[in-house]
Amino acid sequence: MSNFTFEYILLAILGMFIHVLMSIVQRRNKFTSISIKIFLADYMNWIRVLLSLTSTFVLLLMADDVSKYLGVTIDNGSSARSLFAFLSGYLNHSIIKNILKVFKK
Repeated sequence: MSNFTFEYILLAILGMFIHVLMSIVQRRNKFTSISIKIFLADYMNWIRVLLSLTSTFVLLLMADDVSKYLGVTIDNGSSARSLFAFLSGYLNHSIIKNILKVFKK
């Protein structure tokens, strides 16, 4: 459970948050104002966020095993947990978003 420190959870959530902000900047219709009410009204947004949070926590649980398997270490040989936590939040949210686009079609 050493992967569930405040630092790692915060890094994962910040990774998701940065991904969402980048999506907002890259939206097609920039004349429509950003509305949390509209975001919350769409059930697919809820599903995307819940899937992303759940799978991010699963990745945090497996962080040591995955970093050993991939050979991701810092120069002194320790695992790169901070980097893994951030990337699991950022990339995981992106992957969930793209998977749900496929199923929505």
